[in-house]
Amino acid sequence: VQQQQHELQAHAAEWRAAHWPNVRIVASSVSDAAAAAEAAAGDAAVIKKRVHFIRHGQGVHNQVAIDWAAEKRPGNPYVQPELLDALLTDLGVQQASALQDRAEQLSNVSLVVTSPLRRSCQTATIAFSNLAMCHLAAREASASNKDCVPFLAHPWCRERAGVNTCDKRQPVSLSAREFHMVDFGLALEIEGEEDSYWESIGADVREP
Repeated sequence: VQQQQHELQAHAAEWRAAHWPNVRIVASSVSDAAAAAEAAAGDAAVIKKRVHFIRHGQGVHNQVAIDWAAEKRPGNPYVQPELLDALLTDLGVQQASALQDRAEQLSNVSLVVTSPLRRSCQTATIAFSNLAMCHLAAREASASNKDCVPFLAHPWCRERAGVNTCDKRQPVSLSAREFHMVDFGLALEIEGEEDSYWESIGADVREP
């Protein structure tokens, strides 16, 4: 696992160097304006992007785990085969929907990045339904969606792999049909049609 993590980190560095050769990422608190100003000081060419992180809503696997514990059942509830790439529960959908007003207030959104797992794609497309509607309208009109804010499924944003079936994604082709407004090209390029990353960790080892 450690060897694979080193390889993934090396791949990430190579990818950033190839695709973002002039990008420098500086992390600071949204409220820490002084730190952000200091980081950008002396660099007139710096382009600042504000990143908002959102956790997915309650997944079916989360509810299964709650029920499992209430029934005092032994073992790991997350390995059930029916939990493969678990979707949101009704509560999870409500939680994602509750973010819509706040999402609409965000200005100059240029990209929505999500894990390729379905619960995250659901959360992203529901929370940012105002942006997803652009893709839906383009699809219905058989028109280009080039003017829509992109939704990108990025494998490096996913849950830890290994052991838990709920964290193993379904084939890319199925997810792409289910969430047609999301671009799964990078997930397909990095991991392939099947979840090769989860498979590489295996059902016996949980990624640290």
